[in-house]
Amino acid sequence: MRAFALFIFAMWALPIWAQIEIAPMNPGATVYPGDVVEAKIQVLDESLVNTLRPAQIRKWGDSQFFLFMTLTPWQKDSSGWHIQSKVVLGPAFSADKDYTFQVPDRSIVVRFKGWIWNPQVQQVDPKYDYEDLPLFSRSWFRRNFIWVSLISGGLLAVLGYVLHSVRGKRNLKQKKIEEARSWLRSISEAKTMKEMSHLWVKRDELKLVFPQAERELRTFFDHLNRSQFKPTVGEKELQELLVQRDQLLGKLREVPVGV
Repeated sequence: MRAFALFIFAMWALPIWAQIEIAPMNPGATVYPGDVVEAKIQVLDESLVNTLRPAQIRKWGDSQFFLFMTLTPWQKDSSGWHIQSKVVLGPAFSADKDYTFQVPDRSIVVRFKGWIWNPQVQQVDPKYDYEDLPLFSRSWFRRNFIWVSLISGGLLAVLGYVLHSVRGKRNLKQKKIEEARSWLRSISEAKTMKEMSHLWVKRDELKLVFPQAERELRTFFDHLNRSQFKPTVGEKELQELLVQRDQLLGKLREVPVGV
């Protein structure tokens, strides 16, 4: 009886297993409320990759705890499946707390790992807030030298970028058109499971070329994903995939490119 009680206590004391971990890309930096931080959302349960979309993760945000500003599509490297994101941490955030979110048919535990968190907002010296300096005076420039330099440099950079964009706009548009035509040829020539699986590998590139057709691309790749990992694929199933491919092609050819 005593051994059983110890077992129950040990199981109760174990931390909850998290399906997702969020870690800063720069783990050595202290983070304050309101900071925008580059982060890596690592999935520990790979079954989530086919069921959980970045758009669903974005809805988990709360301004008091954390918000996701940007989210990339799922990516895979030696560490496994992950998403890169820009995260803003709120005043009520805790690096030691597990967060649980509900998606259809299951709960997902999210854990923050490797954060150096300081919940205290840095205070501004009141003298700098209320000191009455004449605008554009020598003292004003001396006090605001860094900001004036940054703004001036930023304006020059924006001007240079605009001039460069105007000169290169036509070439960029033509390059996008040629890239889209190349992808359309590759899709139309994909007639075997191996060739269509190669498109699945390049799905993130396709979404960048045809962002207006993201829903149709996702539908096609969802159908392909249910077949491509089977040991064998029958002729009927292959023909159904080719029909899906032709429907996708029809949509992609309607999408304006080079804009």
